Amino acid sequence: MIQLVELTKLADKQKWQRRFLQAYEGETVEESAALYGKNVRFFIAVRDEKELGFIRINDKSAHFKDVYDGPVWNVTDGYVKQAYRHQGVLREMIVQAVSRLDVKMLYVETDRFERNLGYYRTLGFSLDWTVKGGQFTWAFHDSFADIAKQAQYATS
Repeated sequence: MIQLVELTKLADKQKWQRRFLQAYEGETVEESAALYGKNVRFFIAVRDEKELGFIRINDKSAHFKDVYDGPVWNVTDGYVKQAYRHQGVLREMIVQAVSRLDVKMLYVETDRFERNLGYYRTLGFSLDWTVKGGQFTWAFHDSFADIAKQAQYATS
């Protein structure tokens, strides 16, 4: 069984973020202090005392404050070490983040989202909005889709 363990040390967060940035083939943001701010949390996936990967989430509650009175966290980055890929590690991290960490949405490149639409749908992300000129997509979990729709109309 995979456990999510929160990282608290900046050096550990930086180590995992750098691994992600080196391995990721797509649009990334430059490493900066904002990646490690107070509204960002890092978790590593651990199984049998082995670190398998990490997931980074950030707080988007302010975007929904007019329609939702609770925390809204967003998955921004996920990385799995090469040796553990295609074993359901990322899936399990996302499932646990949704069930335990108030994750309601994902932020993903639109092309990647569209190529893997079936995968995201099986994880329960049924509503999506394209943002940043079509480059990125916010995908909302089923449990939050109605509230996200309200927020979209409130900001239109």
